[in-house]
Amino acid sequence: MPGGTVTEDVILGLAVSQLLLGTREILVMHHRDCAMCHVRDDELAAAVERSTGQRPPWRFETCSDPVLRVEEAVRLFTCDPHLPHTEIVRGFLYDERADTLTEVCDGP
Repeated sequence: MPGGTVTEDVILGLAVSQLLLGTREILVMHHRDCAMCHVRDDELAAAVERSTGQRPPWRFETCSDPVLRVEEAVRLFTCDPHLPHTEIVRGFLYDERADTLTEVCDGP
């Protein structure tokens, strides 16, 4: 998930994993010092436009708080009607400096 963004492709990958591979648990893990937490959507869109001459049609979904990003991803996975197994969805945050992993939330 680029920048921790829950996209249709991420949901598609999880649905395939659950339906064909038997995956029953979802683990969301982000890291505290994510570059996507230090930039805004409009800045990234402008950078793409400067580089390519075209503004991207998508949003980058940047977020200044990685804990909120984890909680949002867990909520989105838990509520998605296309994922048959959402009984175990857990969210973690990795702190690169302290080398620690902390559970932030679980759903549903």
